[in-house]
Amino acid sequence: MNEDNVLEVKNLEVRFYTYAGEVQAVSNVSFNVKENEFYALVGETGCGKTVTTRAITRLINPPGKILGGEVLFKRKDGKIIDLLKISEKELREIRGNEISYVFQDPTSALDPLYNVKSHFEETVLAHYEANKKSIEKEAINILKKVLIPSPEMRYKSFPHELSGGMRQRVVISLALINNPKLLIADEPTTNLDVTVQAQILDIFKQIMDERKMSIILITHNLGIVAEYVDRLSVMYAGKIVETGKTEQIFNNPLHPYLQMLLKSIPNPLKKIEKLEPIPGFVPSLINPPKGCRFHPRCPFAMSICKEKEPQLIEIEKDHYVACWLYEKK
Repeated sequence: MNEDNVLEVKNLEVRFYTYAGEVQAVSNVSFNVKENEFYALVGETGCGKTVTTRAITRLINPPGKILGGEVLFKRKDGKIIDLLKISEKELREIRGNEISYVFQDPTSALDPLYNVKSHFEETVLAHYEANKKSIEKEAINILKKVLIPSPEMRYKSFPHELSGGMRQRVVISLALINNPKLLIADEPTTNLDVTVQAQILDIFKQIMDERKMSIILITHNLGIVAEYVDRLSVMYAGKIVETGKTEQIFNNPLHPYLQMLLKSIPNPLKKIEKLEPIPGFVPSLINPPKGCRFHPRCPFAMSICKEKEPQLIEIEKDHYVACWLYEKK
């Protein structure tokens, strides 16, 4: 494992076994996250972003199954482990402590029978010995950072007494309370208005730098990616098709899918008379196309695209693409 990385995912395979057939949700996915890096996974709904990140700590329930791969993680003490091979007991020590999640739906992440105080106490005491006064002090400090009004009062509130935006900010605070080494945020600003979205992402950046934490952000919002993210990978139909630094991706998009995706969304810096939607449909992952999975929608598709799957190759330093257009002849 590279000493600069906190996480390395190699050849990850995840399948879901349904009545309709075997869903190839994640196929041969590899990426890495560096120490103190803001990294993103982007792509259309159903491309495998959430499944990929949940597989990191084996949060895949039946009918899903992780079929193969490696997930190497550098712990707080510097020890490197494969998260797919350790025991469930060891994994429980890491979940919510060294690797924390902010899930998309805050309502399902909070138990309606317990107040915010109980959630914080349970999150901390599951991993550390601490008195409840110290937990309260740290929790209120984090609630203030994520801009919860009257945090002392909200600390004693139940989830139903909070707005959707407040619940989301409580979930973000719970993910930060144990000072994780890696934070996985799945659309963390979904329930927040635009102004608060920017404030929360600024807070993520600030806390990341203060605590030397790494972040994996899952999002559809390429505007957020351009503003905050250091490096990203673009997923399509269960595969990574392009990876690079943010400026590389936006200044020099290589994969036809990414080029067309950028043309389909508004750009405030350019005058565009008409947006260009990507033709066709995302393929079924029960029976995905042979070869490159994007070829049925690609205007540059060649015969080899329909027969053989392209591999990620480095076009410039740290900029990788999986496309036959860039293979050396």
